[in-house]
Amino acid sequence: MKKDVKKISVRFIFTFGILWGFLESMIVFGVMNLEKGGGKYFITLLLFSLFLSIINWYYDKLTQDRELSTLLNNIKIRTSSISRHSKRFHSDGSYYKLLFLDWRIETELKKIRKLHGGHFQIEGRKPFDNLIYVFRSVITKLQEGDVYRTLSCIDFWEHVRLERNFFLTENLEAAKRGVTIKRILIIDKELFKSKIRSDDRRILEDVVRGIYEKAINSKGYFDKMELKFFYSDNYTKDISYPVPYALITNDNFDDYMALLPTFNQFRDSPFLDIYFTHDKTNTHFITHDRRFEDLWGRNKGLYTLEETYDKLFGVESTTANKT
Repeated sequence: MKKDVKKISVRFIFTFGILWGFLESMIVFGVMNLEKGGGKYFITLLLFSLFLSIINWYYDKLTQDRELSTLLNNIKIRTSSISRHSKRFHSDGSYYKLLFLDWRIETELKKIRKLHGGHFQIEGRKPFDNLIYVFRSVITKLQEGDVYRTLSCIDFWEHVRLERNFFLTENLEAAKRGVTIKRILIIDKELFKSKIRSDDRRILEDVVRGIYEKAINSKGYFDKMELKFFYSDNYTKDISYPVPYALITNDNFDDYMALLPTFNQFRDSPFLDIYFTHDKTNTHFITHDRRFEDLWGRNKGLYTLEETYDKLFGVESTTANKT
């Protein structure tokens, strides 16, 4: 109310000043003579200025209300559209589309709630960090019955370095919820042969040590996540498109989801394509499904975390498969 009174007062002063100036100019040029009835003109001018000020304020208020109503209506249309899409996903039995939509809405709602306090923050991420963020977020939404298979490489885990503990914790939490997690981490076999500790060798040691320490500190839980290391004879080829990738399935719904990154030539600006399908033979799914299962089923070249750690830092495990 006080703001409205202030707005009307400002408009009144402005309007009265213009009208009074106009009236004085007419007197100067002899168009009007206020020797008689000057007080009446003055009061009329005051009332007319007040009337115009109120009309102007009311028009502005109607305009603002109309603009607010338009925005509110747009939001209602969009939320209604989300509701229609979600109902369609439900009728189609699209479990992972609904799961993905739930994650995106939940994420945006957390941001929207901050608007009540008059502050909004948009987090800036590097392209690779954004890729990690999506992988992390998706796995936190998975529940019992979901199967999460992923093929990754040391490059990916080196980028995860700052968030490795959180990343592994979220994986373990998902495993405790009943999510089946199968991971294959590709390692360049040549790094074990070199007598010189190159930068790549140091990165590999750092990654394996970090995972190993997490496993030691999570006894009883880490074994719920299946992790294997594949020693590659052709590392550059084996980490080509779309590694790292993730395949998510749920046989209860016959639903499938694939997270497939695409990299530039420097592997530093990934785009992430996410595919949803009911058809396991879908091109975007079956190719990478076969590749993962081919590696997972091998008798040679696959090692456990303990065997890889021993190979890097101690005596090579005698139980390791011979390459």
